[in-house]
Formats: sequence, structure tokens, C-alpha cells
Amino acid sequence: HGWQRRGTDGGPYSRWTPPGGTTSLLVPRTRTFPDSEDLLAEALTALARSAAPSAREILVALAVPSDEIRWHREVPEPAAGAADWLGAEQLHGAARQILLAGALAVRGTAGYHGAR
Repeated sequence: HGWQRRGTDGGPYSRWTPPGGTTSLLVPRTRTFPDSEDLLAEALTALARSAAPSAREILVALAVPSDEIRWHREVPEPAAGAADWLGAEQLHGAARQILLAGALAVRGTAGYHGAR
């Protein structure tokens, strides 16, 4: 949405500025600090009051669940609606890889979550 993080990566907070840099939001990196909920509430209020189109886009993106993953097969099903063994194993393997990549992303940033 064009917002950029300012400052260092290691601190307890991050400062975000919109395109044009007229204002900024202070966002806690974790909820472990006593004022983290207050800061999050202030950031959401500031986004709601902002006239910037990007602020509205961010609020809409936050309102939509983004951690849902759905899979479906786009090949004809075998008789009686049962998936063939190999196809089911491939689907489960792909699901495991995506969930593992998500779990690794929460622990820290990395460019690639494949075979290490």
C-alpha cells in the first residue's frame, strides 16, 4: 500500500509512514509491552481518520482474515469421490510446506523457506 517502515529493525516498535510522509504510526512489534494494546488502538484510530486512500486499503485488508488457506483439486475425481492415494499425499505435502513456511515467517524474516 506504499507505506514504509522507518528506523531500525531491532527495536520494540516500528514507525510506518504513508506515501508522501506527512504523518507516521508507531506500531509495537509484539504484545508483550504494557502499552502495546493502546498503541495498536491509536494506530487503528489514526488509520480510520486518515484521508489517505492507502489508509482505507490497509483497514480493509486488516478486516479480512488473511491466515486462511483453502485447497481443492482441479482434476477429475476417481470413482465414488475418493482421491487417489498419490494425489492426496501430494496435496497434504503441499499443505504441510505452506504451513511450515508460515510458521517460519512468524519466527523471523527469511528470503526462502524451502530446503535449507
